[in-house]
Amino acid sequence: MLSLLLGASVPLSMAPFDIWPIALVAMALWFRLLLTDDRSLSKHSFAFGTGLFAVGASWVYTSIHDFGLSSAPLAGALTGLFVLGLAALFCVPFTIFNYLIPKQRIRSTAFVCGLAATYVLGEWTRSWLLTGFPWLYLGYSQINTPMAGWAPIGGVLLLDMALTLSAAAIALALVHINTRRTAICLAIASLPWIAGSGLKTIQWAESKGDPIRVAMVQANIPQELKWERHFLQTTIDRYLSLSEELWDNNDWVIWPEAAIPLPFHRAQTVYDFVDQRAKDSDTFFISGSLVRENGRYHNSAIALGQGEGVYHKRKLVPFGEYVPLEEWLRGTISFFNLPTSIIKPGPENYRRLTNKRQQSMQLTPLICYEIVYPQLARAKEDEHPVLITLSNDAWFGRSIGPLQHMQIAQMRALENQRYLLRATNTGVTAIVGPDGKMIKQAKQFTETSLQGEIYKMTGSTPFARLGNLWALLCCAIALAPLLLTRFRSNRL
Repeated sequence: MLSLLLGASVPLSMAPFDIWPIALVAMALWFRLLLTDDRSLSKHSFAFGTGLFAVGASWVYTSIHDFGLSSAPLAGALTGLFVLGLAALFCVPFTIFNYLIPKQRIRSTAFVCGLAATYVLGEWTRSWLLTGFPWLYLGYSQINTPMAGWAPIGGVLLLDMALTLSAAAIALALVHINTRRTAICLAIASLPWIAGSGLKTIQWAESKGDPIRVAMVQANIPQELKWERHFLQTTIDRYLSLSEELWDNNDWVIWPEAAIPLPFHRAQTVYDFVDQRAKDSDTFFISGSLVRENGRYHNSAIALGQGEGVYHKRKLVPFGEYVPLEEWLRGTISFFNLPTSIIKPGPENYRRLTNKRQQSMQLTPLICYEIVYPQLARAKEDEHPVLITLSNDAWFGRSIGPLQHMQIAQMRALENQRYLLRATNTGVTAIVGPDGKMIKQAKQFTETSLQGEIYKMTGSTPFARLGNLWALLCCAIALAPLLLTRFRSNRL
């Protein structure tokens, strides 16, 4: 029960609550519990994971019930299965760790450091296994703390490692109260914070060129009406009306994911008008759109006006954009027949969008869920001079999901030290600086536009060049003493 409650408390350290010390306290108490409780790590980790995802991913119920056309009991059951499945995945690394560790090393310093590494390895595994669900990482809670300096070095996973090692040292201090070892452990616990504060002062990338005036349209189309035929003209009129005042005052104008709820070829008249309007005002225009290519539908981003190119989304959302086991599931309940669940992933050799006014400016917009994958946003070799993400978080309603999604996008900006533009249908539409701080944001659930200035950035952070290498190396070092002891005991 204590593991369940500690897991449930962790999302309170992240958006929208942002009580960041909870992440450190919860992990320290959990590690302290594991140091003194002889029961299986599997049970404790399953309980912790259940609490973590039941609270942190509660927005899944909103998507299934409010917009997936499912009854409350069915939506509750599907959400419960989702949470328990993630909890089971969460406990797998701890089960393996429990099997590998030498029994005589339990309650040791090496044991608790191994727990920290196992937690991070579990989060890394969750970023790619079964298409991945890289959500609710501990590091996201620390984006506004001194610990954030680790993000440009090794990404959110290295930040995770720094935080869990700090928590591990505190857990050891709680075991050895009133001894000199307590003071030593607390001193060690402070080192990642001190180092992170120093790392925050390093600028790995720098701005280049003149400021770029950008504008994003937030049309606030209700999700329950977005795909209704009778609301189509209202949607078109709203986007055109909100954009009219933007053309002559901005270098870029951006619409969100699938802005016009029609395939590109069926909305050709609208896009022809926008294309001409953007050319007349010398504007680079980007919009999310459904694109049919070679008989397959893609969730895409198109560039018009002073831009050209089409990018197809590569990382799709299960059940939202495609239906796994489609031949068996489609048609069984309404949830499996969503309007966008016919989408196919784009090719790995993807195309980028080109700004014809700045031939050196090529952009790879990340569409909705793609921004949660740190590897896709890596600005290696200046692939992302500016980070752009298009989304439609109306699927999450007024839940905590959109605000978590925004915080994740902020981490991508910090990891790569890039400006980030986030254009959404209902919010949060925002401009984020290279330090991960919010520069401007539009109010959620309002019909508006957001304007501001950004700069092209050059140079790469260590994370952009090496990805998760440093985080995984730290995990290997933390696990090495236990694994070596196990190896030696087996040989004997």
